[in-house]
Parts: sequence; C-alpha cells; structure tokens
Amino acid sequence: MTHRLVEPFDVDDNSLDDLSPQQCFALGVEWASVRDALGRGELGPFMVHAENVPRLRAMIRRRRGLILSAASAREGWALLILDQRCGQ
Repeated sequence: MTHRLVEPFDVDDNSLDDLSPQQCFALGVEWASVRDALGRGELGPFMVHAENVPRLRAMIRRRRGLILSAASAREGWALLILDQRCGQ
C-alpha cells in the first residue's frame, strides 16, 4: 500500500503542538469526513471541533467554497454552515 498527501492539512503553524496524539487523530478524521462529504456533494451543516475550523475553512476555500457561519454550538464545538454554491 502506498500513501501520499491528498491535500494539505494546514498544520505548519504549530497549532497541534499542545494536543495529544488522540486529539490530533480525531481532528484528522473529522477533516477527512468533511472533505469526503463535500466530495459527495453534501454541504452540511457540519458539527466540528472549534479548533478545527481554521483548517476546515482553508480546505473549503481551496474548493472554492465559503463558510457562511462557524457558530459556537457548545463549548469546544462549532456548527459550520456553508454557502450552498460551494464547489460550483
């Protein structure tokens, strides 16, 4: 099996340095889940960890998308609402 970078994860800013390996794994799985959903044409809304919003915003921007809202839903969580024209 060969592994390759599919898309930048935008972590060159040391933003994951204070997180545990388990937290980093969860953020990566969440990022991949949103990416896969967008690839299937699903536009959310997506409940995500608040600390993942900047990375998800960058990924969605690369897909010519726009996050209309990243409202705090509960402590540590955000609800991403995308422009329905995302990816068009």
